Amino acid sequence: MKFLAFICVILVSGIVAGTIQGIANFVLVEPVLDRAISLENMALFDSGDVQNTVEFRLEHEAYRTWQKGGQIIASAILGMSFGSLFGLIYAYVKKSLPSSDTIKKSLILAAIMWLVLFAIPFVKYPSNPPTVGDPATVGERTMFYLGLITVSGLLMLGTCYILKFLHGNKKFLALAGCACIMGVTLILFPEPADTTNVPKDLLYDFRLASAISVTSFWITIPFVLGGLWRKFIPDVRDDFIE
Repeated sequence: MKFLAFICVILVSGIVAGTIQGIANFVLVEPVLDRAISLENMALFDSGDVQNTVEFRLEHEAYRTWQKGGQIIASAILGMSFGSLFGLIYAYVKKSLPSSDTIKKSLILAAIMWLVLFAIPFVKYPSNPPTVGDPATVGERTMFYLGLITVSGLLMLGTCYILKFLHGNKKFLALAGCACIMGVTLILFPEPADTTNVPKDLLYDFRLASAISVTSFWITIPFVLGGLWRKFIPDVRDDFIE
């Protein structure tokens, strides 16, 4: 029964957090995307590649309506995947996290994962609207982005492991060393290959909306998972993991 409760808790947590992110996307990101796509369409009209006809506009509006509605469902499904990953990691490291409260433990883990999976890569490779970037460089951009996530994740794991054996000021020295290595890594990774030709206000609005949307997931999931964990499976690690 505890295995079933464990599965339900991590799935529900991910679905709830993913749905919240999907709503944030709908409210914050989609309006900016509409502005970016409008500029892209105007460029196509000016180039003569596409005619600005009633049929085109109707088809475009129908597609965008479907896309906006579908992305909330897609976010819930993606959230379920990330929620499962978050729940599994939480189960393994729960006893190593400070505090005796499951929500506080979840918040600490979520902050670390937000830092590794989003914040650090965002510093070097910030998100851009779909109208920015050469399709021919997608593979290269993805490789560098995932490479930076891998390096930052391994560095964070190594630091957490070392901190277990240190006390007092030595912990601060270890954290400072971690920050220095991460800084050097960010410098050594190649600069973004894309040149942004969209208005700066649109670009910054997109990056801000994207950052808020992603962060909403990492704020929601620790509260949901920590609360459900405390209520239904407080001792699941002893019975399920070990």
